[in-house]
Amino acid sequence: MNQWIKRFGQVMLSLLVGILVLSSGAGLIYAKSCKKLEAIKWTEEDIKINSSISSDHGIEMLYQGYFEQEISVGEETRTAKVYIPEGSDQGSYFVVLTVPDGMKTETFLQKSGWVDKADKEDFCLFVMEPKGGKGKWGTVEEEAEYVKAAYAALVAGKYYLPFPTFYLVGYGTGGTALQKYAMTNAITVAGAAFINASDIDSSYLEEMAETKYAKSDIAYSEV
Repeated sequence: MNQWIKRFGQVMLSLLVGILVLSSGAGLIYAKSCKKLEAIKWTEEDIKINSSISSDHGIEMLYQGYFEQEISVGEETRTAKVYIPEGSDQGSYFVVLTVPDGMKTETFLQKSGWVDKADKEDFCLFVMEPKGGKGKWGTVEEEAEYVKAAYAALVAGKYYLPFPTFYLVGYGTGGTALQKYAMTNAITVAGAAFINASDIDSSYLEEMAETKYAKSDIAYSEV
């Protein structure tokens, strides 16, 4: 139990740091060391399985490293990136990120410091990205189905076993779409921060205030 409490505190601290990483007008904070990131396409045939036991007697994630996961959105195939530090235990916490507008995924991960922080503090990253990973998101409405499908893929944990709740750090257009989705699925959110991602119209907020969770009088907007 003490181990989980310690990790909870570590990840909450990471969220606070994330707010500062790409805050409005502050520019980009560069990590002291940036490893080269090359995503492995995520298929059972291409990945070496690791089933070792870690030093604290936890079972390690079967897959460790930097991967590309396919996300089915209707008839279209999109992608998300997953980073699992070496030695991560099954059930490790995940931080869900959206790539900022105008940035390539790997450039963002390397220069923001998220990879270094994940290595140091032992949490994993699930990164939602624009189509093609080249920094150009569609509108918030156009990205809604992608965010929904990507989040569902994370929860399903086909290639890994995540903790049942997630920390969210959303940037820009993708972050706005993630924030709107999180408002309807708060039960899976442990904590969240959004940067330049609060362009949510009043009609949607009113809808959230009028929509209640099943078998309760609690509105989505109250959680």
